[in-house]
Amino acid sequence: MKPGMHVGGAMPFEMSWYLPKRVVLLRYYGHATVEDIDRVGDVSVQYVLEGTPPVHIIADMTEVETFPTNLRQSARAIRTIKDPAMGWTVIISTNPLMRVIIVTLSRLAGFRFHIATSREQARAFLVGVDATLKELLDADLLT
Repeated sequence: MKPGMHVGGAMPFEMSWYLPKRVVLLRYYGHATVEDIDRVGDVSVQYVLEGTPPVHIIADMTEVETFPTNLRQSARAIRTIKDPAMGWTVIISTNPLMRVIIVTLSRLAGFRFHIATSREQARAFLVGVDATLKELLDADLLT
């Protein structure tokens, strides 16, 4: 699979560069399964390997209708996050149950994450933890 728009299964997702080679934007929507999470992981690996470390991910989950509750299986499916080139994953969600599941999963899978309620909050967080992004994001938003 090449980076770009990826749609498949019961839970379509779209993935593209938010900031070329540094920040990936992942948008989930619909019904998530463990298999879907696994497919997203496969595509994420390609972005991380193609990017300039650290590569951060903004995962917009505001349109997800259902999410797997088997935390062990879901944690096994999240393997990309352990790549040394991987930076932070910022998850955008306002669903309280999904936020609890995500916090638990991130602890089980052992990756760096932050939860935000909007893309603006996600962007501000990333600039706060990776100062190299500020100038790039500011320039990117002006073009």
